Amino acid sequence: MRARLAMLNECGTHLSMCLKQAPSLVESKPTPDNKLKIAKYLTKLHMQYCAILSQLNNHKEALEHAKYSAKYIHLTLCELSNLLEDFARKRNASILESTSKTILPILKALLSKLIPEDKANTTEKPKQTVNIKNLFGFFSCEETIMGLNIGNIMQLSPLTVMDSLSECERQFELTRESLLEKIAMLAISYFCISTEKRFLAQMAGIGTKDSEFFHGRALEIACQFLPSECPLVSHVYATYQKHYSAVQRPIVVQVLMASLKMAKSLKK
Repeated sequence: MRARLAMLNECGTHLSMCLKQAPSLVESKPTPDNKLKIAKYLTKLHMQYCAILSQLNNHKEALEHAKYSAKYIHLTLCELSNLLEDFARKRNASILESTSKTILPILKALLSKLIPEDKANTTEKPKQTVNIKNLFGFFSCEETIMGLNIGNIMQLSPLTVMDSLSECERQFELTRESLLEKIAMLAISYFCISTEKRFLAQMAGIGTKDSEFFHGRALEIACQFLPSECPLVSHVYATYQKHYSAVQRPIVVQVLMASLKMAKSLKK
């Protein structure tokens, strides 16, 4: 037990040092393309630090880093939306840039699901008429789908000197795989916020309504935008059923799961 705590503390120290060095990455490469890469890296960095702090029972600080992860994935999605809109306005766009016409409606639908930092000002969003599953098309890459789980998304790869100096290549940001990863990161960031809010609420002996709100939004995003077979969808749904009474919000859960069953039946 002591060895595990010592390892977690050591990991937390290294992650804290990475966060202190992160602003230098932003200042050295302020181009729009590199903002995407850096914001994505910071999202995963804060997620990982949140997980470490949570295991050390420092839930208050873990919640702050979960909020930072949501902030940076919001920034990533907004920057990507601006990039795709620029491509869509081009008359002589390349084949690669033309793919933005397919991805942009999905991204706009996703942006409508973002929770602002001041949740009190959240208003009811209009219902989306876009069929997300049809826009994504048939996605048969099992390795990519199975890779959409919390462990793989949160796991950080070492950032080498070459990585920090190299320019971000746009073609990697315009693929379905890249967009699916960002959608998963958004769902996980809300899931992390929900988890830490739930721990703090239980410690204070108060209700978990605020936690349920974020968990419900994570579930909504996962069910509507991710392939139904991916482990993340099952995990978010199972934990929602475990921690919150199904009687309180039966309609939401039933509708989301009905959409999953329909998607599976269409593939058969």
